[in-house]
Amino acid sequence: MFDTKNCPPYEKLSRGEPLNQSEKKLLADIVREEIKFLLRNQILPTPKNYERRFYIFCNLVANGQKLEDSALMEFYNNV
Repeated sequence: MFDTKNCPPYEKLSRGEPLNQSEKKLLADIVREEIKFLLRNQILPTPKNYERRFYIFCNLVANGQKLEDSALMEFYNNV
């Protein structure tokens, strides 16, 4: 369903490459959506919880997709 190990802006940063403006905006959008999801579902925004969901949100936001929280929770429980 989702590529759980691929996020182009994050991979670019990991290689020490600078992000362009659109990549910075995408990364900010990913963070914003994931934090809202965590808080809305009373999931502590710890590094482990955040990392576990980061790639999913990267793929969703990059592809302009949205899923209901229940579908996201089901997917996370099976990863």
